[in-house]
Amino acid sequence: MSEAQAQKTFDAALIERLAQILTPYAGAYALTMVRRATRAAKDPQGLCHAVAARINDDESRRDFLRRAYGAAGLPKAPFDRRDAGRPRPVDSATERRAREALLEAFAMYARGLVVLETGRASGPRDFVQRLAEKIPSGAAREAFLKKFRTAGR
Repeated sequence: MSEAQAQKTFDAALIERLAQILTPYAGAYALTMVRRATRAAKDPQGLCHAVAARINDDESRRDFLRRAYGAAGLPKAPFDRRDAGRPRPVDSATERRAREALLEAFAMYARGLVVLETGRASGPRDFVQRLAEKIPSGAAREAFLKKFRTAGR
């Protein structure tokens, strides 16, 4: 079944409302995420949960579900039993603060790396290649190169 066929089973206004609710968590990708979730969902409740499953932060996922249930005209969103069954030694606020601190630390490292490689590179192409070589993951390296090429347009 194509994406367009799957979407026909859901009201277009519901898809749009869910995308608007998801935007703070997924940005411009929100509408695409909701549309893709329609493939696996059989009803509005399943659609809400399929979309919510893509939100990593527990508090954000619960907030999305609460708002999505309201937009879909469903009764109160149920407690997520997956959260209750697994131990959570670290709460969402601590995770968020750690993410922010790591981003700052990596940003400082990246600035230093850029300065260092600027002095070593023989030209723009060599500069970008030197930076890409510092990224250990092949997938992350490719994402960096793709983003760099896209930003240069």
